[in-house]
Amino acid sequence: AGTNAGNWIEKDWNAVAPAPEFAPLPPGSFVAHLTDKEFHESKNGTPGVKLTFTVCEGEYKGRKLWYDIWLTDAAAAQARRDLAKLGIHSKAQLERPLPADKRVRCDLRVGEVR
Repeated sequence: AGTNAGNWIEKDWNAVAPAPEFAPLPPGSFVAHLTDKEFHESKNGTPGVKLTFTVCEGEYKGRKLWYDIWLTDAAAAQARRDLAKLGIHSKAQLERPLPADKRVRCDLRVGEVR
């Protein structure tokens, strides 16, 4: 076992019950922090920014949600709308690192998957 292995792995594997599977978050409103922002490209080379939110209150505290904003001419209006909701109004702001405490508080709405 590696140096970070817990005692359970060496002693009694069956003494630890497996964690339940995570189902998608149900539709509804969640208070979350924006905890990561990463620029990326799709498999087809489409540029975007992936936002990671961590629920900070309630039954689902600690769960994560991801949202991609595509940075193409075709998606410009939607990108500007969604980035403005985070107080981002320029390329310089978008490229700026998140605050060190990573506590950009957001109200998120999760819709139904269709």
